[in-house]
Amino acid sequence: MTHGGHHCSLDVCDGGCWVTQHMLDKLALAAAPVASEIFVFTDAEPKDTEMKSTVLALIESTKTTASTSRPRTCRALSCHVNFMLTNPLTNTTRSLSNPVNQVYEDLAVASGGLAIEVPKELLANATSVINDTSVASLVTIFQTVRDPGRAEGFSFIVDSSVKNLTFYITGNSTQFSITAPSGQSQTSDQSDGSLAVIQTVVNFHIVLVKNSSQPGRWSIYINSAQPYTLKVTGKSSIDFQFDFVELYQTPHPGYTVFKSRPQASGNVTLLLSMLGSGSEVPTEVLLVDASGSGSYTSVFENVGNRDYLVTVTTVPKGEFFVRVFGQTSTSAVFQRQSSTRHKASNISVTAVRNGTWVPGQVFSLPFTVATNSSGSNYTITARNSGLYNMTFPLSLTTGGDGVANGTVELTAPNNTAAGTEVVLTIEVTQPGSTDTNYAFLRLAVSGAVAPPAGLGLSLWLSAVALLVSLVINQ
Repeated sequence: MTHGGHHCSLDVCDGGCWVTQHMLDKLALAAAPVASEIFVFTDAEPKDTEMKSTVLALIESTKTTASTSRPRTCRALSCHVNFMLTNPLTNTTRSLSNPVNQVYEDLAVASGGLAIEVPKELLANATSVINDTSVASLVTIFQTVRDPGRAEGFSFIVDSSVKNLTFYITGNSTQFSITAPSGQSQTSDQSDGSLAVIQTVVNFHIVLVKNSSQPGRWSIYINSAQPYTLKVTGKSSIDFQFDFVELYQTPHPGYTVFKSRPQASGNVTLLLSMLGSGSEVPTEVLLVDASGSGSYTSVFENVGNRDYLVTVTTVPKGEFFVRVFGQTSTSAVFQRQSSTRHKASNISVTAVRNGTWVPGQVFSLPFTVATNSSGSNYTITARNSGLYNMTFPLSLTTGGDGVANGTVELTAPNNTAAGTEVVLTIEVTQPGSTDTNYAFLRLAVSGAVAPPAGLGLSLWLSAVALLVSLVINQ
């Protein structure tokens, strides 16, 4: 993992080892430091693909990117999952995507990471991306995915604060050309042109813009019939972070942060915070369909401390990014984008911790499922990163009010150390539908509570206290 300008990688899998979703859940995502880059090296398919939705929930729960220039209470800071896949159907000149890698590719795209298919003998040529993503204050300017692939042009704004402008493109049989604001251009077959250095390793392309990044509108045209991804990053102090929130008015006005996907029906509200020197203000906040089919505008209100309440009346039906345009004090325009993809749901899942979790004792955590339909059946799946014993209902049926209640019972072993943290996810899915939602909680085990004194000992202590009191009074 990389964070704060440092990195480490999970073990390289060689000779048929495999990566489990639980490994990502327990060892990486659940315990990842702020602003982490997770790199997984593997040459085989995942073995527990049924946990894909759990890992996606963890990815979404660590959804935004934060700059180190404005320390804040940790809300939901970025965690990107990158895969180095050394099992492509390829040689050094031609490649085809290996279908067993689809789960890895889906997780990488969802988190804003990269899925790089490369033969083992060329792996060292592709690992420069680890150092590239290890720098502090790395921001995402633009990101998109096309599946199926098609010829298409993309444009975005680069401001003068951006340094080390870099394009990452993954995709087989991909040709592209980039154009700077000055009109200068370069094609993908020019590895060292006047505009950039292009490094290509099979299906992975890194475009390193030379010198200082030119401010203004950049564009790239990609031509490929195969699926591809595009990510544009740079180093800058200007960025944003956000949470999906629910507003309330009583007993006093405020908001609650969603620990799940936002609702697909009705308004969606974001609490957006600008990061930078202090003079940056947003001018437009969009929810952008990940497939490129459209964007959805918003209205927002400045609530002070560089925070803004953003309201969107229509949410994309599929996956989407959050894109922010803004201005600096010099009226310079900037563009930033969330790297993690999000999705709304027609299912609401809420769970609130009550009580103390003591080792060896059953800890009960009630949860509520709410929908806009009554008498509907929903499948329940709960997982915890500690693999502790746990019981929960396998299904729930909503009542006439569209609500159903359930309870997860969790037991930590007697020898569990106080302070041990466990990540619990409760997933709710409607059978026959792709609609799913989750509740995500971090739970900490408390110290063991001393058993109550026996009756005889209690009476003896009371007698001693009474005797001492009489002696003092005399």
